Amino acid sequence: MRKPGRPGLWLMAGAIWLLLLAGCASPAPSASLAPPTATLPASATPPPTPTLRAITPTPDPTAVPPIVIGMLTPTITPTLGASPTPAPTPTGAAIRQSLPEPVFPEPFGVQIHFKQPEPGEIAALQGAGFGLVRRDLFWSEIEQQRGIYDFSEYDAMMAILARQGLRVLLILDYGNGLYDGGLPPHTDTGRAAFARFAAAAARRYRRYDVIWEIWNEPNISRFWYPEPNAEDYARLAIVTASAIRRADPTAVVIAPAVVHFQPEYWTVLGEMGLFRWVDAVSVHPYGVGEPEDALPYYLWLRRLIDYHSPAWPAPIVNSEAGYSSMEGGFTEAAQANYLARQALFSMAHDVRFSVWYDWRNNGENPAELEHNFGTVTYGFDRKPAYYAARTLARTLDGYRFARRMAVGGPDDYVLLFQRGESLALAAWTVAETGVITLPLPLAAVEVVEITGARSELQPGDAGFALTLGPAPRYVLLGDAPALARMAGWQPYAAFHRITPSEGARVVVENPFPSPRHAELQVRVAGEVVGRTEVAVPPGGVIHARVPVDRADFSGDTRAEVVFIPVDEALLPLQSAVIWLQFAP
Repeated sequence: MRKPGRPGLWLMAGAIWLLLLAGCASPAPSASLAPPTATLPASATPPPTPTLRAITPTPDPTAVPPIVIGMLTPTITPTLGASPTPAPTPTGAAIRQSLPEPVFPEPFGVQIHFKQPEPGEIAALQGAGFGLVRRDLFWSEIEQQRGIYDFSEYDAMMAILARQGLRVLLILDYGNGLYDGGLPPHTDTGRAAFARFAAAAARRYRRYDVIWEIWNEPNISRFWYPEPNAEDYARLAIVTASAIRRADPTAVVIAPAVVHFQPEYWTVLGEMGLFRWVDAVSVHPYGVGEPEDALPYYLWLRRLIDYHSPAWPAPIVNSEAGYSSMEGGFTEAAQANYLARQALFSMAHDVRFSVWYDWRNNGENPAELEHNFGTVTYGFDRKPAYYAARTLARTLDGYRFARRMAVGGPDDYVLLFQRGESLALAAWTVAETGVITLPLPLAAVEVVEITGARSELQPGDAGFALTLGPAPRYVLLGDAPALARMAGWQPYAAFHRITPSEGARVVVENPFPSPRHAELQVRVAGEVVGRTEVAVPPGGVIHARVPVDRADFSGDTRAEVVFIPVDEALLPLQSAVIWLQFAP
């Protein structure tokens, strides 16, 4: 159950959502996407037999190169046809050819607006701990004469960010007065010109390991004027993605950067084939009350992508979302909580990276929405959100996300991280403040508050009593050998597509000198709906598949994976929260 007073939070979020779309001609979110319930509305399920629309022009789908997704073990390559011969590896920064790994700070992003930073700004940005920055690359600034591209102002910015070790996401946007009357490209000539600009940018910045995003929020008229057109956007994105890959076969391309979850717009993109052309599907999950309220929408979007692109289930990324601390909006303390929770929640729910909007307040009016999204004020005074970012990044630096443990109630979040032999937890709740018990075989643990304050927690008779509230707390467990076996397994994903032939997948490692034996169970509401036994040789890794009884289930169902070793040690911490998505 949600805590009392939550409807007021929804009203506040709705008001801010309306302000974000002020002056836009796009329709309000569909009624089927009202504040989510525990069960995904049937109306949000993609139709079984959509009408496919023709795409003109149709690029060659073999232009899509292999996409590497880092996990615990081997990589995955989508089967989208033959890949082109790779170009020579450029000098300079190493090319990762992949999305950020679930290791802090790689997936921890922030939006910036500067090309030339103010004095001390780069040091402050680096001090906040972000690993990724997102910035517009304005077409109209770069191509002011047909076919002539001047990147000089952006060259300096890219060099500065690279020296600080920050990966860059560049947004290819908006219209150019030289083509299509300055409107978003909607003719073959306009699309071809935009694609040439994108290819020129990809060639120029190839050595910087850029993530390329095609347009920004094309589903609202503020950015796709005079009114949004999903078919026109899809045509532009597909042609542009093809041009970028010809210019740089190693490029990482994402789209569509759609704001919120408008079913009609998303469905058209799926029918047009867009999801098969990108390395990740980007969304801006504004309009939800708290970061965790995006879960039903992510589940819906996951289904839509898998339905329209079964051969390449493109990952989801959150390329922009934030909360304004304007007067009458969210408090600065709530903003700080949401910054940390957005990053952590995303990592725990198959969202490959998350970009916070914004780095710096855009003005000094406390009552203006756009002036108060920043982690620092317009004058660079640090807000609570800045310290929340710094604490998160410093505390979990180098830690890889393992799983969300099924500890506490359904509104409690306890995330397990691992760095070598060290373990750490991030924990908070969206319910009333309460206490969970961690039955850890330790003499003490260190607790880090969202502000960075540290304290030592001693165990009681049943274990460590940890108070959870709306601000994430970090629990450092250290290198205790007794805990090593707790971290050697994890679900393959948070969302599992369940078919008659495919169940839940779990990766189990055994770095120990003796074989590792355990039973894996999948439970729904405490009932075992699937089980299998695993035996992992010393130094081995297996990918176990747990068959799931589908008889009583459909749609999306919250479940738990439980890893039960022979000695049953560390239960109930040997658990993970997952979602089962039952295919028709």
